[in-house]
Amino acid sequence: MQQRARRSAQPLDGMSVTAASAFGRTLLLVIALAFVSCDLQDDPIEQAGRETKRLLGDYGPGRDPKPVQAWLSRSHGEAPGSEVMNVFVAWALKNRRSAEAIMENFPSAQEGGLARRVTWAAVDSGIEDQFIAVFGSTSSGFFRLAIEECREFDDCATAMSSNTSLEREGEDKVPSPAPSQRRCAALLNS
Repeated sequence: MQQRARRSAQPLDGMSVTAASAFGRTLLLVIALAFVSCDLQDDPIEQAGRETKRLLGDYGPGRDPKPVQAWLSRSHGEAPGSEVMNVFVAWALKNRRSAEAIMENFPSAQEGGLARRVTWAAVDSGIEDQFIAVFGSTSSGFFRLAIEECREFDDCATAMSSNTSLEREGEDKVPSPAPSQRRCAALLNS
């Protein structure tokens, strides 16, 4: 037994067991710190979502909507921009009057690009039916435009899925009424 203890204390390739053990612990610590530091750094999508939640959380009745308007109209990139819109739509469903107030005097929102992004967020999140239910009776021009886009998207998606299923069955029938194929292609591919 004593002989075995002496052997383990002898150098291994010029390094003692104690040094090898310390090296192993240090290496393990460096690897662990690398993983932890990667987790602490947000990716752009998380940052965009968190900042949107912060801005919307700070917004309330009587507050200036310009910071929220500027944030919504800013280019964030494809995925972070989608996250901004997803967070806004989810918030808007719970805060209808505040969402309408933000869009009320927002000239660039009336151009349609922002309404289409809001529509895509509702559709992409699978909450377009809830979105239509909440904003279906709105007097807000912006949300009326977004609702119209949602309904068109639903009509196009239904027509396309019907056409696809009919083609699979080998039938020549086309469901009617079908929205314009050109309009659907533009809407679904935008």
